Amino acid sequence: MIPENMYMWVLDFEDGTVHKYDVSEVFWDDDYQHEDFLSDNGHRSNDCEWMLTPAFDYNGVANPITS
Repeated sequence: MIPENMYMWVLDFEDGTVHKYDVSEVFWDDDYQHEDFLSDNGHRSNDCEWMLTPAFDYNGVANPITS
């Protein structure tokens, strides 16, 4: 079953911040990859870690820097 909502959590080591993006409507394919999304949102893929999850919050943190 595919989750209705999907979020990308980004740990950006360059500026020491955590970002959460609602990517429920993003279409991933061979022409648009996760690294493209990171770059489009001002992140450098070499300076961050990310994960996709249906979880709106993480350990009780529901709203870090939300973009």
